[in-house]
Amino acid sequence: MWVLHLNEINSFWRIKEIKANVINSDGDIEEDSLVRYGPFNMVKNRSFVKTDIANNAYSVLQKQPDRSLRRQFRSHLSFRWLRSSTLDQLVDFFYHFI
Repeated sequence: MWVLHLNEINSFWRIKEIKANVINSDGDIEEDSLVRYGPFNMVKNRSFVKTDIANNAYSVLQKQPDRSLRRQFRSHLSFRWLRSSTLDQLVDFFYHFI
């Protein structure tokens, strides 16, 4: 059980590209790439998404966060440097979004 908790804590700071079902602008469900920042933030093509539990998919938020926040987030979308970052660097990165 402790191993599961440690794995969950470790994945909290991971940034990962995943394939998931996404509802497109026509309302159809298609598989697409999403970037997951930690356990809560999901991004598709520089736009934040939300879960659509009824369809077991994600959909793009109709109202995106403030432009300055998205600009900051967008500057970090090439997340290769984050894969080798220390925990302190990742905490500093996510602190800007709180």
